Amino acid sequence: MEHFKNRLQESCNACIDIPDYGHGRQVYISKALHISQEGVRKWFAGDCKPRTGAMKKLAELLKVDYAWLSLGSSLLETEKFRAVAKQQDAGVYALTSYLLMAGYTVAFTEDPQDSSDITAFANGKLVKLAAKTAASTAGKVVIKTTKPQAGVLTVGCIFKSSPEESAIAYDFIDLTGLRDDAESITLKTKNNCYTNGKHVFHPLNI
Repeated sequence: MEHFKNRLQESCNACIDIPDYGHGRQVYISKALHISQEGVRKWFAGDCKPRTGAMKKLAELLKVDYAWLSLGSSLLETEKFRAVAKQQDAGVYALTSYLLMAGYTVAFTEDPQDSSDITAFANGKLVKLAAKTAASTAGKVVIKTTKPQAGVLTVGCIFKSSPEESAIAYDFIDLTGLRDDAESITLKTKNNCYTNGKHVFHPLNI
């Protein structure tokens, strides 16, 4: 967090649109991004970092590279990060389409303190979901995840090439029970289920 705080200060100092330190800087950013002033204060204090959506908007406001602001990445690291981010975005949008087809009203999460990507609502039921995107390769999927926030359902968005017309198809699985670190999930093609040891990860059913 300390390194992000330093990059944030550096970016603000270099951007002519941002007020000087002590002259309403945090208030300006808070209003521009529609984020609470307390949330922005925590960024500057190094207590936390913005979530993906807020980080992208902050980078645009400060006129700096998103990956550099978020990670302090070199040019090569930035390109790799963009490729991963593009894949993750595709999984989030695929999950959104799945939820819409299931009759849910869907909104992307904007709150930087909320670890979910999507908030879905239908028939009086509100569900928060965090999407984790990965590819199925030779019957194995490796998903790197983080400890889920209470009340947030972690969903594996597994993309694979469909035999029909080389289309891209997704499996959506409930990752409840997944460890906090990198985890390998083996795909059993006979019954199309994902397992890790004796643990079976079932298709998403909300």
